[in-house]
Amino acid sequence: MTAAPSRWDRLAADLAAAGIPISIDSKSYAEAAYGRIQRGVSRSVTIRLRDGYIVHIRDQWWRKNLDVWVGWVVSVDASNGLVARTWTATKKRSQVVTAMREAVRL
Repeated sequence: MTAAPSRWDRLAADLAAAGIPISIDSKSYAEAAYGRIQRGVSRSVTIRLRDGYIVHIRDQWWRKNLDVWVGWVVSVDASNGLVARTWTATKKRSQVVTAMREAVRL
């Protein structure tokens, strides 16, 4: 029996179908938050564009309860390190694909 694809795998498949191939960066972590130890795997996507722009997709968690996933956030950093644009967090993959299409056009 195989495991169901994760939300990041489904997002990567949707982006690939839209013509935006990505690779998911995974990094293990352990941290103390509000007096308890949390361990897990952090996943994100980073794409470097022309003119030094960098597009990021990352998870966003609710700050009052770190167990509640808010959604993905797409942001674009300019070559000088300032954030050029950020889209609101969403749980809908179609909105992330739309935001990525806009980000690649910047």
